[in-house]
Amino acid sequence: MNRIQHTIGLVVSGALTIETRPRYCLRAARQVVEHANGWEERRFFRELDWGKYRTAENIEQAPDTPWARSIEHAFIERGWTVPVEQARAGDLVFSRVPEDQGHVGPIGLGPDGRLWVLENAEVRRGQHLRGALNWVPLDEWPGITTVGRLPDAWVFQSAFERAHGFTAEFEGGYVNHPADPGGETNLGVTRRVWERWCKSQGHKVKAVRSLTLADVLPLYEAWYWQPLAATLPWPLSAAVYDLYVNHGPGNAKRMLAQAQQARPNASPLVQALALTDVRERFYRSIVAARPSQQVFMKGWLRRVHAQREWLKANAEGEEMPSKVFIRDTNGKNVEWDGKPTVYGGVTLKRYPDGAVQLERVAPPAPDPKDIPATPLK
Repeated sequence: MNRIQHTIGLVVSGALTIETRPRYCLRAARQVVEHANGWEERRFFRELDWGKYRTAENIEQAPDTPWARSIEHAFIERGWTVPVEQARAGDLVFSRVPEDQGHVGPIGLGPDGRLWVLENAEVRRGQHLRGALNWVPLDEWPGITTVGRLPDAWVFQSAFERAHGFTAEFEGGYVNHPADPGGETNLGVTRRVWERWCKSQGHKVKAVRSLTLADVLPLYEAWYWQPLAATLPWPLSAAVYDLYVNHGPGNAKRMLAQAQQARPNASPLVQALALTDVRERFYRSIVAARPSQQVFMKGWLRRVHAQREWLKANAEGEEMPSKVFIRDTNGKNVEWDGKPTVYGGVTLKRYPDGAVQLERVAPPAPDPKDIPATPLK
């Protein structure tokens, strides 16, 4: 997912507020990049080390305030530029219009599929949003001098980040439920796990109640994503990651094996959905064995149902293949399990992308001894 594009969409729709006062184009652009990456205010400048690239005019007139032209100079000196013909959603575009201090705006895809620029400007052009914000087609943006290319890590969300986005919705904040065997927990990380992580990294143990997402993401990626999920195709990787977090490595591996046995030749999405079925049965077995856990069942099932819908919505265009039914010896239609089989003289085989191949089986050649001799006429 393009995080810059997503953030621009929030601004255009009015769901996110950025600087709307005129003459603050750089602040507006900075806020887009920082929101997209979950950064604190002004981190964009620190990441660029902007002080090294201040223009003489910037130093003379406003030594502590970055100008768009100085940020443009930083991109040029770092080699973070591309020709305007190669611009893409997530880039920053610079110009000297309307003034020599510079002008800047982030690029995104517009409603017509072309590249557009979100800008803070005194003039009104393109689609006026509110305050000083405009949404302007790139080819109508005047005086372009540089297209700055942000690092991919600032623009595109990794598979791990996408997967954790779902998991984080259900891990919640600080809890210390007396019926939860995990004990004191924050952002899904138990006190025991947190202390073990800190010891492995040589860090001072921060109080569990005070943990932030920035504290725990490295732990999640190293201990819960990399061992197994990182080796699998999307979105199966996301489904396995959530299991790894919620049930531990042993259970995650066993449930993955069961899902792949049930759908051996299916696509990653179909296997991921099969995994949610295995997971639901696992939850029910927990309650059957320990009735005291019934208090958590509603939340567990809500997570499973939400994951099914999330997987289908985030499968990167993969379509759910139609179910294939075979009539059994009793005349009943049963869903085919995906394993290669022969039915009614036709071979059925499902490929990894979910496609089903039907191939007629040639009848066996008759034995020559069984062919009656044809009398000569």
